[in-house]
Amino acid sequence: NINLGEHPLRIVQAGIQNHVESSVELVLDLDYCCDATTTCNVRWRSANSKTENSESTVSGEDVIVTLSGLKLKGRMHLMLKPTLPCFPFAGAVTMHFLDQPQISFELEYSQDISERYLLKNILTRALDDTIAQLLVTPNNIYSKLSDQVDFFDTYALPTGFMHYQCLSGSFMEAHEKKYQGEAHVEKPDIYVTTTVGATVSRTPTCLNTTQPIWDFSDLAGFVLYDTRQSCQIKVYDESAEDDVLLGETVVPCGSLGGSQESPLRCKGVLWGDIAVRAELFKLSANPSLLEQHISYAYWKRQAVLVILVDSASGLCCTSTHINVTL
Repeated sequence: NINLGEHPLRIVQAGIQNHVESSVELVLDLDYCCDATTTCNVRWRSANSKTENSESTVSGEDVIVTLSGLKLKGRMHLMLKPTLPCFPFAGAVTMHFLDQPQISFELEYSQDISERYLLKNILTRALDDTIAQLLVTPNNIYSKLSDQVDFFDTYALPTGFMHYQCLSGSFMEAHEKKYQGEAHVEKPDIYVTTTVGATVSRTPTCLNTTQPIWDFSDLAGFVLYDTRQSCQIKVYDESAEDDVLLGETVVPCGSLGGSQESPLRCKGVLWGDIAVRAELFKLSANPSLLEQHISYAYWKRQAVLVILVDSASGLCCTSTHINVTL
């Protein structure tokens, strides 16, 4: 549990957009700085901790970690849909981030540990995943304001679909890698992650190469709720201790199309280019239009089926899985 303090969320900039019929969309640039601290106990096992007579690692040690200075910056979208002529003026409000908000914080430790960067990376990923599961598209916080409108009229359907494929990488250099505390200059074991909203796609790992090439069968699909969503591409070197970020780039989904080279913005470890292929399709509720895309057999997915669960009853309390048969 994280103490969020008493300082309110600050709205840096606000705007109104109308991209969906019978709706109003508020765009809020948020800047939050937490004034409280959070303390937690972490059982930490060092990668170099070995027993004297065996290769098994020790059980670990308890470290008290204090998290402070939590900051969050991002662009939140509030969708009021459908609009009504009288109070409350909208049937429902939906809140979400189109892209993952930026998170930063400081850590203090009760004792010295060698892999501080690794522990901070783990906590950062945990916070990112938690926010993504709650508030990053397609996930959202939904609140119905009026019982006079149908639930399905309040839901904003996706507007498009992006077929995406990572093809190859080039001009990548060997770099220093650490294994069991010792440094070695080796070619990287490269894989690429692509993130759109809360959806993440990962390529297979190409071992010991500076010129990775991925199979044409490794296709990814992203449901788009807005062409303003960003496509974040990150290149990693897979490691037994902790994967190293080699470079990254962010491009708007609306700018992708066809085969193109996306330059990576590197952080002093590696430089190079990643070749990607992407195709954008506009979604329509007209089934007859599906026949026009079936002939384009390069991509495997041709349509998106959206199922909205309005209500349920008689569910088993001991099970968290629901099977839907079509």
